[in-house]
Amino acid sequence: MKRFWIITGSVGAVAAAGALLAVSNYGSSRVHAKNSQPSAIQNSEPRPVRVHRVSAATPSERTYTGVVKPRYETDLGFRVAGKIITRSVEIGDQVLAGQVIAQLDPTDYELAVQIAEAELVASQAEEKNAIKEEARFRRLAEQSATSDTQVERAIATLTAATAHVDRAERSLSQARNRLAYCTLKADADGVVTALSAEVGQVVAEGTPITRVARMGELEAVINLPENRADDAKALATVTVWGEEGLGYRATLRELSPSVDATTRTYQARFSIHDPGPSVMLGRTVTIHLSPDASLSEMAIPLTAVMRQGNQTAVWKIEGDQLVAAPVVISAYHEEMAIISDGVESGDEIVAAGVQKIDAGIRVRPWEGK
Repeated sequence: MKRFWIITGSVGAVAAAGALLAVSNYGSSRVHAKNSQPSAIQNSEPRPVRVHRVSAATPSERTYTGVVKPRYETDLGFRVAGKIITRSVEIGDQVLAGQVIAQLDPTDYELAVQIAEAELVASQAEEKNAIKEEARFRRLAEQSATSDTQVERAIATLTAATAHVDRAERSLSQARNRLAYCTLKADADGVVTALSAEVGQVVAEGTPITRVARMGELEAVINLPENRADDAKALATVTVWGEEGLGYRATLRELSPSVDATTRTYQARFSIHDPGPSVMLGRTVTIHLSPDASLSEMAIPLTAVMRQGNQTAVWKIEGDQLVAAPVVISAYHEEMAIISDGVESGDEIVAAGVQKIDAGIRVRPWEGK
């Protein structure tokens, strides 16, 4: 029995010693592999990468499709409520300042004028009587035949009668104005572009009846994507659809400060200088935006851009090794990114596969296509 325990203990000691030796060998092999990794990278063969040489280029012209609209377009409506009895214009008609566009039923407003006239006559009669009374009491006061209180009462009555006359005159003037408002007239020369009421319709005060576009100044209106809003500040030329080679100089007049909630675009309005006869309301036009030739930008392929934490960067080639260079992107185009800081003209960067390489590795330009 003692011999069995001795043999078992010997076997266990040998096994423990073997396990310790294995762990020791494993740890030393890991340390050796770790220490040899940088030298392995340094001594490895250069990895082929696609290279892009950064160069400054003048931004290209961009074109947008728009439509011709008037700078001033006014919705006209009656300043009083009533029933429309006539309308003398249709969409597309040219109107002159002062021309009658529509008319309301004036019956109630004519009655209001008659009532105001009657009230004015009555107040004027009261004023005449008060004038005579005031003069009579003054004569009596001079003869000491009446008291000062009676004289003061006559003066107060005359003052009130005069105020009533003044109020009646203003009421009559207001009633006549409201009668005149039953006739809607154009306030400037222009073209009727919309109608929103018909004969027989009862409209409230201020309801739009028609829209008149003034012909004095025409504009080209376009919608710019969110990332292209700055394009509106470039030099602009307008061409009418279907007319080749004929362009009109244009100037940015208004750029919307907020983006449209539905289309996510900014509206830009360009004043057209010396428009020809072909520039008419509603015509389709093309706006050519040409950046200043003195301006240049650094453009790199989108495939060269990578993310490192919260920064945007590119792999810059220095000698035969890679260095991560943070960059600032000012705009994105279809296949290119515009860089405002981080790279200079002449720098060489990795143009593809940037997520699959590490800093410090040796590289060589790939000459394949």
